[in-house]
Amino acid sequence: MPPATRTTRIRAIVPAAGAGRRMGRAKQTLAYGSSTMVATVVNALLDVPVDGVVVVTRAELVEASRLPDDPRVVVAFNEDPSAQMIDSVRIGLRALSGLDKGATEQTTGQTTGQATGIPCMAPIADRNDAQTVDGIMVVPADMPMIRVDSYRRCVAEFSRDPSRLVIGAYGSRRGHPMIIPAAMIDEIGGLSGGLNELPRRFPNLVREVAVDDAGVVRDVDTREDYEELTGG
Repeated sequence: MPPATRTTRIRAIVPAAGAGRRMGRAKQTLAYGSSTMVATVVNALLDVPVDGVVVVTRAELVEASRLPDDPRVVVAFNEDPSAQMIDSVRIGLRALSGLDKGATEQTTGQTTGQATGIPCMAPIADRNDAQTVDGIMVVPADMPMIRVDSYRRCVAEFSRDPSRLVIGAYGSRRGHPMIIPAAMIDEIGGLSGGLNELPRRFPNLVREVAVDDAGVVRDVDTREDYEELTGG
């Protein structure tokens, strides 16, 4: 399938800061294919393509993550391994809205920035910017099996109506990617739980994209999940 033709602008956030307690180690850096789980997710997103990817992780995991050396990739730090995915999404949003193109920032603690030499993306919060993004795509780092074609179908559907909250689905299950319209971004700061609150708040704006790809609902939480995934 050829790359989706888009008039909309989408940037992605990949939460990748968790400790992987059920796995017993940081699962995002585990080998998958010729790379790591998180790098596989990022490489797929770059092939969609999206206009940029923020990977939210811990500083100690950056090297082991083997992220692609691509100017569209930015690293933001969440140094709290016990934080929830929604916390990393919020950090990713602050990285997008608060850092100028080409800037770098050495940081500690739970904050945003990067010290990897990867340039930061242009801000999305400036409402005077004619190229403000239309949506934010969120994909967890432990979902490397999502096919590029599935991402493209979700992007194409979002492009048809950027006011809709697009969610990839397999069978009767919703999964990822989730593409959040710009108008809903401010809602994320007030969520008391996870991102799944958004479709509950705006059920009439949800657009499920059914794909023949179990990867959109398959994450990796345990050693058994990983061994099944890799055939190990």
